Amino acid sequence: MQPQDILFFHITAGNSTESSDIPLIPIGTFYLADYLSRHGWRCRIVHKRLLEKREGQGSVEDLVAAARPLLLGIDLHWHYQSRPVLEFARRIKKSFPSLPLVLGGSTATFFAQEILQTSSFIDAVVRGDAEAPLASLLKAVRSGGDWGLVPNLVWRRAQKVICNPQTHVYCEKEFTQARYPCLDLLVPGKKAYLDLTARAVIGKEGRAVIYNPTRGCSGSCVFCGGSRGAQKLLYGRERLLVADVAGAMRTFAILKKEGVDFVFFPLHVPQTERFYLGLFQRLREEKFGLGARMDSYHLPDPAFIKTFASTFKKFSKIVLSPDTGSDHLRKKIRTFYYSNETLMDRLGVFAAAGVEVDLHFSTGFPYETPADFEKTLKLICVLKRRFPVNIYSSSILLDPASSMYLEPRRYGCVMRRRDFSVFTSRHSGSFPWGYRTKNFGERRISLMNKILWHACRDGCEKKSPALAEA
Repeated sequence: MQPQDILFFHITAGNSTESSDIPLIPIGTFYLADYLSRHGWRCRIVHKRLLEKREGQGSVEDLVAAARPLLLGIDLHWHYQSRPVLEFARRIKKSFPSLPLVLGGSTATFFAQEILQTSSFIDAVVRGDAEAPLASLLKAVRSGGDWGLVPNLVWRRAQKVICNPQTHVYCEKEFTQARYPCLDLLVPGKKAYLDLTARAVIGKEGRAVIYNPTRGCSGSCVFCGGSRGAQKLLYGRERLLVADVAGAMRTFAILKKEGVDFVFFPLHVPQTERFYLGLFQRLREEKFGLGARMDSYHLPDPAFIKTFASTFKKFSKIVLSPDTGSDHLRKKIRTFYYSNETLMDRLGVFAAAGVEVDLHFSTGFPYETPADFEKTLKLICVLKRRFPVNIYSSSILLDPASSMYLEPRRYGCVMRRRDFSVFTSRHSGSFPWGYRTKNFGERRISLMNKILWHACRDGCEKKSPALAEA
């Protein structure tokens, strides 16, 4: 490892289920590294687990010692990572006491002051978008300058936590300049990471990249920490940002050069439709032979589905989250509503176009009643009988900054997770959900999740063992 100005580390959550293990580096870390490298700073992105699996790479401490960075940054985007990230930071600080450690990401932003107050081995948190703030902080560290002038920074001076004004917000102009995904900056190397991404998001062998042409979200789903309200609170973002097609094609030229097989689009909402249709047209014109997965938070119309299928003939999958089988409840908890009838009609279009579909359902929602839960189970049975779809259960482990977390009384909920220490504790209670609703306590929500998991796996063919507990 050559000397670097900053090392970015990604720490997986270490959980048994892939969805909560967080195996993949946040997309924003790649944009940060690209921004800094284009502005003359030397940086690398380190996937700790992949590094430790690679023989002959040496230890993390060996890598840091060789790089001699001015700063070490750790992403804390998802709350599942909280305890492993702090454990890693404590380990690094013990070996390198004078090396400044900086956290960033949504969870770090939400709990910035508490993290600084309770974790003496963390030197700073960059709140919100971090491109210009990190460049400013690197200059301050190198020159011995005043950290008080760094925008978005929460830091410590003489044991006092200082919150600098949060003034930097990412803009469309920066999208046009980005060189995403800057794969050459990955450690231990891009091949291992592209392979990992393909397994994690496509479920196939090959090389895959996540490409998100947006920052923010236009939705306001009550349980989501990335919703429109959360984006404004955490990042100061007033609206959804969408990249331009020309900039996207520069990215896809990089992907073609790297031999990428699959691309994952993690956010499709009505406001991204025009962008995607323009992108798909260019990809067809230039004969990109890719496979793709798209997570769509609204129900695409038939024309979009057919265009998606014709663009990604190698492999095409769209992931939908109806969440519940109750039309009434779905309308209350989701922004982009569609009825069960419309969903089933559209599933026929997907099947005719040859697009694979994954459906995700959950339980433990505010306003949810036992009758709503029964409707979810019945809908799953119908869908499994009538359509060639994959159906999964996804637990709601409440996101900080979601409206349900911020205003539990408004939704008839009582919260147990109210501070960062609960997310970092090994013993935060018998059940992991962290809340109860008007109609269900944590124990009942846990049981309903078991029943839902069995229904998604078995449909109506078997009776869930959990039903005996109900």
